[in-house]
Amino acid sequence: MTDAELAVFCQDLADAVMDGRMEDASHAYAYPLALYIPGGMSIEASKAQTIAALTARRGMAVAHGATSIAASISHIDRSRSGRIVLDVMWTYLAEGGLPLDHTDLRYYCIADHPKPLKIELIEIGRFAFEESFENWTGAPLRH
Repeated sequence: MTDAELAVFCQDLADAVMDGRMEDASHAYAYPLALYIPGGMSIEASKAQTIAALTARRGMAVAHGATSIAASISHIDRSRSGRIVLDVMWTYLAEGGLPLDHTDLRYYCIADHPKPLKIELIEIGRFAFEESFENWTGAPLRH
């Protein structure tokens, strides 16, 4: 995928989440989806747990006044065979485009998967709105 296609992929994912189209958003991931959270915790999430987590994230964003998400890629690493690593920031925006907060993510993607790209691992750097990292998917945490 080109850099422009990767940007569209990330924005489409963010749009699907804010539009409440969680089933569509869930197709961007390979399952079980591995998540690494600050503090050395990890989760393996099923599709149902991923949809629940995306729904919870959307609910929290809306509760804080967000009406959309601007997804931006700050770095693309194509050096790994068959993989693409994306550093992505989801900026939550209020009506009129006012930035509220952001979430920093690193997506590890299967590059040779047919479109759409599949995210197989997410490394979470920071959650917006100071959400607790504790068990946000309902999946068991491993330290």
